[in-house]
Amino acid sequence: MAVGDGWLMAYIAPQTHVTPLCTIRRERLLPVLGDVLVRANQKVEALDVVARAAVAPHHYVVDVGRFLGLPASKVDRYVTRKPGDDVKRGTLVAARHTALGLQSKVARAPGAGTVVSTTGGRVVIEAPREALEVRAGIPGVVVSLNPGLGVMVETAGALIQGVWGSGGLDFCVMHVLAETRNDPLRAEAVTVSHRGAIVIAGGGADAEALRKAGANRVKGIVLGSLDPDLVPLARSLDCPVMITDGFGHLAMSAPAFALIKSNAGREAALDAKPADRFEGWQPEMVIPLPAPSQSPPLPPEGEPLLPGKRVRALRAPYAGAVGTINALLEEDVEMPSGVRAPAARVDLKDIGPATIPFANLEILE
Repeated sequence: MAVGDGWLMAYIAPQTHVTPLCTIRRERLLPVLGDVLVRANQKVEALDVVARAAVAPHHYVVDVGRFLGLPASKVDRYVTRKPGDDVKRGTLVAARHTALGLQSKVARAPGAGTVVSTTGGRVVIEAPREALEVRAGIPGVVVSLNPGLGVMVETAGALIQGVWGSGGLDFCVMHVLAETRNDPLRAEAVTVSHRGAIVIAGGGADAEALRKAGANRVKGIVLGSLDPDLVPLARSLDCPVMITDGFGHLAMSAPAFALIKSNAGREAALDAKPADRFEGWQPEMVIPLPAPSQSPPLPPEGEPLLPGKRVRALRAPYAGAVGTINALLEEDVEMPSGVRAPAARVDLKDIGPATIPFANLEILE
């Protein structure tokens, strides 16, 4: 968006971080009130549980009157369970014998739980409460507490954000299985030696490679891109999957691949929670690094497009290409579609100069 009177200096572009060293702070919160299990200034590991709550996922409502063929006002005498009773799936909750006792109409529990109500012709069963846990996500220090909800964790390291994540979180060693940022993940490259590791390739992957990675129990997969048809398969794997650049057949951006390659063999926290632009969240990989004597800065946010900024094109014809802004054009430019829009002159790596609309750029730093 543009702010202020001079849009040339104030177009705030979306931003994806590919940062060699910065201070990273992440808030980890429960969706409901629970218990915070750590204290301020405590050191935590990525997979440590920092908060926990007990939640009932849902209730079963058994319409006893419908099963017994009776109005709600006449159901109570046939209900066989009372509030507080535990039931299993299939447990009898009401029965009515008819035709001299030769026939029966019954109602059974559709799932396990505890009976909480038997009024109004219905039996309400609360499913067993489940423990909802929130993990630290990154190794670091708890810098603040949100009582009953969670914590803020801080660490120093490299940050690589992506555009899509399958869900899930893990922390383990990175294995880079690509020589260049164009190389896809190949099935023959994934072996039993990668069990318990995050495997990384520059390009995409086919179904065979994804299945092989799953069969070898890798703990995470990071790719430059992914065929949209493989999204259901990626989501079905028992490990987080992150895509750094987009869908289709795109190479990983040169900055992201170089940063990952230079840290190959280190441990990393991969959080593939799906992107949410309203929350300002993108799936990410954090590589903890020894912090210098002075804490590195936080990643910049809400920066305008300016000459010298590193940017990435978001859509065709230059989708995924990375370059540097040479100039912000003073006049709107007519695009091939016929639409006139503010644009920038960008020097794209391996492509050359290109005119790209502001709306088709994101800052990459």
